[in-house]
Amino acid sequence: MQSQAWRILLVEDDEEDYILTRQMLKEAHGSTDQIRWVTNTAAALSALEQDLPDVALVDYHLGTENGLDLIRQVTARGYNLPCILLTGRGSYSLDLEAMQAGVMDYLAKSEANPTLLERVIRYALERHRLREEIVHQKELLETVLKVDPSAIALFTGPELRASYANAAFRAFLPQPVDEPLGYPIQRIFDESIYLPDGRLVESLDLAEYEIPGANNQPRHFICHLRGLKWQGWPAVLLIAWETTELEEARRMVEQAALNALHQAEELKQVLGQLETEQARLNAIFANAPSGIVLADALACIQYANPVAEQIIRKPVQVGQPYHQNSSLGFMRDNGQPYPPKDFPLTRSVLHGEVHNNVPMHVTWPDGQRRAVLFNSTPIYDAQQHITGAVAVFSDITEHQKAAEEIRRNLAQIEVQHHLMQSREKERLRIAQDLHDGPLQGLIALTFQLRDIRNGLEDNALNERLGLSENLLQEQIRELRAFSQQLRPPVLTPFGLEKAIRSHVEKFQEAHPDIHIGLALQPDRRALSEETRLALFRIYQELMNNIVRHARANEIEVRLALDPEQVELVISDDGLGFEVPDTWVEMARQGHLGLVGVQERASAVNGYVDFFSTPGKGTSVRVTVPLQNTGASTPVPGD
Repeated sequence: MQSQAWRILLVEDDEEDYILTRQMLKEAHGSTDQIRWVTNTAAALSALEQDLPDVALVDYHLGTENGLDLIRQVTARGYNLPCILLTGRGSYSLDLEAMQAGVMDYLAKSEANPTLLERVIRYALERHRLREEIVHQKELLETVLKVDPSAIALFTGPELRASYANAAFRAFLPQPVDEPLGYPIQRIFDESIYLPDGRLVESLDLAEYEIPGANNQPRHFICHLRGLKWQGWPAVLLIAWETTELEEARRMVEQAALNALHQAEELKQVLGQLETEQARLNAIFANAPSGIVLADALACIQYANPVAEQIIRKPVQVGQPYHQNSSLGFMRDNGQPYPPKDFPLTRSVLHGEVHNNVPMHVTWPDGQRRAVLFNSTPIYDAQQHITGAVAVFSDITEHQKAAEEIRRNLAQIEVQHHLMQSREKERLRIAQDLHDGPLQGLIALTFQLRDIRNGLEDNALNERLGLSENLLQEQIRELRAFSQQLRPPVLTPFGLEKAIRSHVEKFQEAHPDIHIGLALQPDRRALSEETRLALFRIYQELMNNIVRHARANEIEVRLALDPEQVELVISDDGLGFEVPDTWVEMARQGHLGLVGVQERASAVNGYVDFFSTPGKGTSVRVTVPLQNTGASTPVPGD
């Protein structure tokens, strides 16, 4: 799309720079721009007298003249156009001087190119347009504030004194003053503008504010005060509407209404008001989110809103006797139909009963069974006679499904929790059995071999037994390591932080090529045994995943606690992966270890966030609420 042509005044004393500028504009904006070239201040001012361009490009050096002086003259004479300063090179001081002179933008010639020049002009035009719009809006606002009959004032500063007030504010003051600026708000309002802790109220409405007027007649106002910040200080904006005449008019209308109660014309007005209220009530019923049905004094249905017909999936026949249309297709929750006289809406009319949250159901034409919660109550007139009843009901099928889904999820989490507890107990038992059984037997066997070797004189046999002893020692070390994996011995007495540090030492021995950074906050006994163990198992699983899949060189482990939660973050610089949208998809893609991480976190009311991008590593954050961890009581020495 062809850009709109610009009318440009170029003030430039160097013809080569003029030709270069014109060529750049032609290249960037097309050949339709109208460029008027002048070489000095007098010619520029003369050109502005003849025709005001869209924008002026002014060279900083105009021979013996200065481009900024020209711009100052342009501003002083009231020419409303954006000026862009062209200079051989830019500087901070020149930037400030240009801004003070009213320059919209400036451009160093050494940096100029067609694209930059076009963008500077376009931005200057847009900023000029926005500035003009702001000025117009400001003038409009000032005009409105001057003619607005409302009293408007802004109180600012540490003493909350008036820094702005319109003409109507003078009439609002309790005592007339010549100059309202500087008037303190405390002389108008007392401590009601402050909260008990000393802070300003955010918003305060005073429906009845009264000050003495002429002849000691009170003047009435409605006041709105809003607390805000103004130039770093607390401030209060006051808007007050005088309602004295309205109050007087209201009293006169009330008196006239009392006098006209016995006149027929007044009766017509009352009927008209009733019709208006009826229309409003109909609008409310028609747009209500629940089904609404109205019955008259004979229990005949007189109205049903659209939602009611949507819920029962059929039109509601109005005006029929209740025994023909009373149940509307509703069934008891056990599937039995309602006898005509036992339907709750009918009983509300005939017996004045109130029915709250009665479970029912309806069956749609397609066979769907929909659960409904039904309420009905009688309607009384001024003499407490029943004139009808209203029923309000809602389709709660989807709510029930959602609640059932939540119950199933909670049950699944509970099962997973018990399974994890059972696995951990079994691991503890196996670890104890290994330590108390085979491990002790192997240790005893090494001592026996050592005693036999000490009594042998056959060097060859002694050497063979030595190899056997070394093999036994290696098996003992492996069994110890396996036992510690099953149940870290440091975790229970010293906490999660110490257990992670202990594990990292052994991890580094096995993987010396991976650098591990630790930022661990001591937890001591702040976490429950269950939470500590769950977070440690998560840590182990993630470290094993990094070794098996990530090919990482750097690992960072962070543990942080605050009064509300504990957070474990493990990051690596490995291969990364595309994080699936759901846990089901994650399991299908084979990330079963990560699914296990989520299950362990859920078992202690926590949640997991995965952040990973192929080729950019992975970060896993596990968060567990601290108040739900059931932290154990600290023991001496913690």
